[in-house]
Amino acid sequence: MEQPPRSPLEQLISTPQFVLGITQGMLVTLITASYYWWTLSNGYTAEVARILAFIVLVTANATLIFPSRTAQTGWREMFTGLSSVGAFVLGGTMLGLILITSVPVIAEAFTFRPPSVPQWLLAFSIGIAMIFLFEAAKVVLHRRN
Repeated sequence: MEQPPRSPLEQLISTPQFVLGITQGMLVTLITASYYWWTLSNGYTAEVARILAFIVLVTANATLIFPSRTAQTGWREMFTGLSSVGAFVLGGTMLGLILITSVPVIAEAFTFRPPSVPQWLLAFSIGIAMIFLFEAAKVVLHRRN
């Protein structure tokens, strides 16, 4: 709100921003689908495999808030100046994720079966760890431009 309005002739999103968004989305899809496949191939029930993939997907997408807030690369820039709205979105997302994945009545509405705590924590950690891939994609694409 501190900047003047964008010119009507200016692109809403630049080509590098578009490519970065597509790349990060593909990373989320690849990791989530791979983890889902891994859980099924290791004997997890479909209901548990689905909920674990859901945890990875939601956590990874929530984690995307940090590298997407600035075009600059670097960890300090990523974690400084989180707005109250951003914090509210992250908190609400995590609360919703915990409720949907931990309360059996709610999980059943999504045809999920709540996982064990170690399973939940592993899926959550995979989603959080995606921040390294998101930042790496930003660094690689930034160097190309």
